[in-house]
Amino acid sequence: EEKRHASIQASIDWSFNLLSPEERALFPRLSVFVGGFFTEDVARVCLPEAGNATGQLDSLRERSLLLWTESLGKTRYRMLPTLREYAAEKLGQQVGELRGRHAQRFLEVLGLADHQIRRKEQIAGIDRITADLDNIRAGMDSAIAVRDYGMAVRYSLALGTYLRLKALFAEALMRGQYGLSAARELKDRQLVAACQSNLGAAY
Repeated sequence: EEKRHASIQASIDWSFNLLSPEERALFPRLSVFVGGFFTEDVARVCLPEAGNATGQLDSLRERSLLLWTESLGKTRYRMLPTLREYAAEKLGQQVGELRGRHAQRFLEVLGLADHQIRRKEQIAGIDRITADLDNIRAGMDSAIAVRDYGMAVRYSLALGTYLRLKALFAEALMRGQYGLSAARELKDRQLVAACQSNLGAAY
């Protein structure tokens, strides 16, 4: 087993060392995503300096460092667990900043999709959240971990309708309670009332 692990590590090292400097910088950052990602997510989270996300992702895919599929009419990438673990080990001190940008990005994704659900584009909104539910969960968890109460409340309120529609009632209750606790920390009566209503709907 140790020999097999060493062989896999050597193979990944070899592929990683063949990357361009830009690709070597991007690859570890991709480990912040959970369950997959679209090109525009990478551009917002990993390349705020406006790098060429499409070209770099295609290069990583050609070197078998990323897998891809079609989702919502677009190319969606993901990393194998072994590769994600390897990439995360190389991330270093960037991790806090990246998790912050990741949480902000998927709050925006969630907010737009929740707006669709509440209007006439319910199916499109549900599909968008479903595609990135793992990233959305991770984003809210990051907000809770750093005690960003405002962000935690916004996640909780925007995610509540989706979770109820998908009959994920246990999670709706859990995240609704997190949202209410965060609103109470903010001492904002309107937010507390909104979170109480959200939690009541889950019950």
